[in-house]
Amino acid sequence: MELIAVLLIMAICLSLGFDLIAQFDAEQRAERSARNCVAFLRYARNLAMTTGYPAKLTINTSTGNFAVYSATNTGGTTWNSSPVSQSLIFNDSMSITLGSRRDLYGTSMTVSPSTITEFDYNQLGTSNNSGTLTFSCAGVAKQVVIPAVGDPVLN
Repeated sequence: MELIAVLLIMAICLSLGFDLIAQFDAEQRAERSARNCVAFLRYARNLAMTTGYPAKLTINTSTGNFAVYSATNTGGTTWNSSPVSQSLIFNDSMSITLGSRRDLYGTSMTVSPSTITEFDYNQLGTSNNSGTLTFSCAGVAKQVVIPAVGDPVLN
């Protein structure tokens, strides 16, 4: 009888533990995705200010991809066809697809207003758009607020 009671208590503790671990994992995935996006936005802004060429963060909510591109001229009328190369990044490219990275798997991304697909930064570090990116995983959401002037903010 005592063995059954011990097993029952252990089963209850395990089920509570699994729920807590799943909630923690969802929070970490949403937070990690949002922090990566903030880093990419800051990189694009600093790239534009230091090189004198515009830079942009493109967003594709259907594929869950965001990437940094740089312009090939100071007017920002033509852009490089490949994302910016950066050797310190996961795949040497300033591009992330949420579903392809194990640590971000299950995270979705939405943008508000929904018509925005990119944030362009000019040589002064100002953006042509302002908006909010929301990263969600298992009911947990983290928001990145992107102002027209200044650094993005993680909420």
